[in-house]
Amino acid sequence: MLIDILEKARVAYGKSIVIESGFRCEKHNKEVKGVPGSSHTLGQAADIRCYLAADRYALLKIFLTLGIHRIGIGRSFLHIDVSETLPANVVWTYGDF
Repeated sequence: MLIDILEKARVAYGKSIVIESGFRCEKHNKEVKGVPGSSHTLGQAADIRCYLAADRYALLKIFLTLGIHRIGIGRSFLHIDVSETLPANVVWTYGDF
């Protein structure tokens, strides 16, 4: 479950983790230009605020250790995703990166 993974990551990280975007209704997902069928609309994804390269690396390492197999990397956030129906073992970047 996503919330359990986020809590384990927070403990391992030793600092607060700020969630920029979690669950989204379909309307809000469209407003923020989320993809149709986004894992956010199913409560299976979170975007974590992350500005510094060292923090990004530390969080990536933690999430991979915790079994996250869908990760998006943006300039100011990491997207983690626990979908069991979308492709696994993928990492992508966003246009602003």
